[in-house]
Amino acid sequence: MRYVDVFALVIWDSLVRCLLLFKGVPFANSQVAVLRCPPDISVFAPNHQSYADVTWEEPAAPSDSWTISYRSHTPGPIPIGTYRVSYEYVNVDSMDDIGCSFEIIVVVPDTEPPVVTNCPSSFDQEIEEGVSELPITWLEPTAEDKSGTVFVEQSHRPGESIYIGRYVRRINVEYTFKDPSENKAFCTFIITLIAVDRIPPTINCPLPVMAEVSPSMVETYVYFDQPTAEDNSGQLRLSVIPEIPDAFPIGSTTLEYLFTDLTGNAASCAVTVTVLQHTVPPTVIFCPTSGITWFTDQGTPSTKAYWKEPYAIDESTVELKFQTHQPGDEFKLGNTTVMYIFHDSASNPATCQFNVSVEELPSVQQDSRVSVVVVVCLVVLIIHTIVTVTVTMYCIRRNRGQPTTNPTSNPTTVVAVSAPQLPIGDYESIRQSAGRISNESAAGGSAQVPQDAEYMELGEADGYVKPSPI
Repeated sequence: MRYVDVFALVIWDSLVRCLLLFKGVPFANSQVAVLRCPPDISVFAPNHQSYADVTWEEPAAPSDSWTISYRSHTPGPIPIGTYRVSYEYVNVDSMDDIGCSFEIIVVVPDTEPPVVTNCPSSFDQEIEEGVSELPITWLEPTAEDKSGTVFVEQSHRPGESIYIGRYVRRINVEYTFKDPSENKAFCTFIITLIAVDRIPPTINCPLPVMAEVSPSMVETYVYFDQPTAEDNSGQLRLSVIPEIPDAFPIGSTTLEYLFTDLTGNAASCAVTVTVLQHTVPPTVIFCPTSGITWFTDQGTPSTKAYWKEPYAIDESTVELKFQTHQPGDEFKLGNTTVMYIFHDSASNPATCQFNVSVEELPSVQQDSRVSVVVVVCLVVLIIHTIVTVTVTMYCIRRNRGQPTTNPTSNPTTVVAVSAPQLPIGDYESIRQSAGRISNESAAGGSAQVPQDAEYMELGEADGYVKPSPI
């Protein structure tokens, strides 16, 4: 075909397309197709290999009318080097073609590890004794690699609480830096824990100790509670200055107890032991120094005597060492000496001594004074009885009632009105009628009074009178 014909054909095709576009008639391949390739790829070949497995996503066709017509490489092993990967697609309808490309670089295997900087040196860390966890800080190391990528792994992080425990004294800290080729670089250092104990031991110190001895002694054994101490380290050393003697002499002795822990913290306690010669005797209470007197019947040679037992008090302890008698013992006629002896802890004595006197009771025949007293008492008793009876009789008569008299006859005394109880004597019975009193004594009568009685009840009557002289 001649060039003139080709040019004319191109002009004609352009005119037809413009006409169809102007009239709004669609035509095939009216849109521009685009083929998209992946970006450039750069990989390292593994160690001891001359290639690397490279994968990528192949570009997709714009539509179903497009099909791949060319590709330079397929995903898979790519030798070391730089490669341009190209793809071309053709339209089966319009025979148009499109293409794209990208670059693959497979570099020489990386055998160099990352370069570590600022790796801390091993250092010491002070901790208080007994602490189980402690936050420890340090400046972290860094690393660089020619690949530009470094992965970091570490055993501990600065500032976090690290469990120490009782027996842990060293902490190993390790950093691992790794590049994409698995090349590794390390940074390790050791933290040594140094126990720092600034707390002194705690002491339980006893009170001052005092002991007493008798005047004849110059020293004595003294027993007392020893000081004790506690510390957070659990271990202590004890020293006593001066050494504890077997026996303490008279006077004051000061012992200094010094407790020291493993780090040198110390605490002391002073105990003073004082030994005194006790010369003040005990004080006796309830000692009947004036004596005790007991009586016995005539002809009885002895009797039991009783008293409240004495006791003693002292600043120290008191013990009853000796006594001659006890309450309830049998004592003979006469005087008997009773003695109590008390000792304190220093053997100072205190004595209680008194006499128990036993005497016979005196008889009535032997003592005229007793007889006089007995006679006087009997006379007083008799007089008291007579007066009591007389007063009683007088009161009874006064309470029998008011007397009734007849103005025309001899004066009489009305003794009783009804149901009389008359004292011993002669009486006339009377009756009252219309204000008059009549005597009814013609018949008369008598009654036998019972023995030891002062009056007797008689029969029914309005009254009984006893004649009274004018």
